Parts: sequence; C-alpha cells; structure tokens
Amino acid sequence: MSSLIIEPNVYYTVDEAAARLRVSPRTILRLLRTRVIKGIKIGRQWRILGASLLELPHAQSAPAPPQRSLLEVLEAIHARQRARGHVPPAPEEVTTYLQAERDGWGE
Repeated sequence: MSSLIIEPNVYYTVDEAAARLRVSPRTILRLLRTRVIKGIKIGRQWRILGASLLELPHAQSAPAPPQRSLLEVLEAIHARQRARGHVPPAPEEVTTYLQAERDGWGE
C-alpha cells in the first residue's frame, strides 16, 4: 500500500494522482479544469503537487455555487457570443422556440 502515499513535495502525473485518490484520470482532469486542485501543465501533460492533493478534502467541503436559471445561463452565453462578434438570438426568441418544441413532444 505504500504506493498510495501522497508526498506533499512530489509532483504526480494525472494517472499517478488518480491512482492515489482512487478515482479516474478524467476526474483528475475535471478537478484541474475547475481549479479544485492546482497543477501545472508542461507541454500537454499535467503535473500535480502532492500538497494540492492533500488539501483536496478541504476544497471539496466548500459550499456549492448557487444554481443559475436558464435565462441567466442564456444571457451569459449571449454576452460571450456578442463579445466575439456574433449576434445571438434574443432570450425571448429562444424561450419561445423551446416552448414550441416542448409542446410538440406530445404529438
């Protein structure tokens, strides 16, 4: 079992970190993307400092962010699209379209 010990001053690959935490490598990559754990990217590969893995239980105990409404999510997406020069449909148009689609499901 000594292979599962996490040393705080050692850098681990995604696979090594996954083995030590007994999760999939995809979970480790998701935790890196969401910045729940810290890592550095060298080329295309991640390295995770053991200290970041040891702090993980404390990071996971933080309260979940509040859920956003569909309208808030659409507005955020549209703001990003406008910033990139795209002209997205108005939220009301999307809502009308989704309601029409939903009404057609029962047919």
